[in-house]
Amino acid sequence: MSFTAIIEREGSLYVAKAAELEIASQGRSVEEAIKNLKEAIGLYLKHAEPAELYALRRLAKEGCPAEELFNY
Repeated sequence: MSFTAIIEREGSLYVAKAAELEIASQGRSVEEAIKNLKEAIGLYLKHAEPAELYALRRLAKEGCPAEELFNY
């Protein structure tokens, strides 16, 4: 499964966001921000409820907008 990472600089830090999951992390470099985002996504997926995982699988399979899937 893959997600879109949006990276922005905020002051002296880089903020990485997974748009589909509404998860964000930060780091002192782009690489660190991405590494931290991957860790945050991993933790989210590890502890996600079955309904959330179902919605993510459907998103990946069908390409549905995330907003549509999480409005249940």
